[in-house]
Amino acid sequence: MRMTRPFFALPAIVLLLVSMAAAQPCLDKPAAEPFATNPSSEAVRRIYNSHFCGKNFDRQHLIFYSDWFSGGDPRIAIHTTIDESGMTFGERYVFDSAHQNSRLQQLNEQQIAEVASDIAVFPESANATPVEFLYIVTFKSKGEWVTRIYDRRQLPTAVRHLHTVLGYPDTPTTSNKN
Repeated sequence: MRMTRPFFALPAIVLLLVSMAAAQPCLDKPAAEPFATNPSSEAVRRIYNSHFCGKNFDRQHLIFYSDWFSGGDPRIAIHTTIDESGMTFGERYVFDSAHQNSRLQQLNEQQIAEVASDIAVFPESANATPVEFLYIVTFKSKGEWVTRIYDRRQLPTAVRHLHTVLGYPDTPTTSNKN
């Protein structure tokens, strides 16, 4: 069967339209402003897409997830999730390379209540923050996903407390080398 030029044109047009749609920002939220003012990279776009577009992983049963850049390097994200049952997952994600230091932990009922209490009082996003100090958190509030951006050098008390509940040895504020 001989293929004609119009046959090849249709898939090319569909591919072009899909790639143009993918290049558009997912949501026009004020919290996304730090991503617009900081240098962009594939690693930073991946984090943006997961928080603002719900891309890159299934968040259906999650109540919380966060990312911050280890050592200020946007190619190395410290990623944490908490699901509805209180199961937590944390890892260091090295962009396009590796998932390291993964840990899985089941929170007890008191810890689950503390996490819910912390999430309920997360303040509004911080003002302009350089990419190396971004702390991005997405959580469910009244059934809707909310994303907030904080400066990890000055994390709100509720976020620092959440780190304590999760048993993190130190929070992202204590060192730029974490």
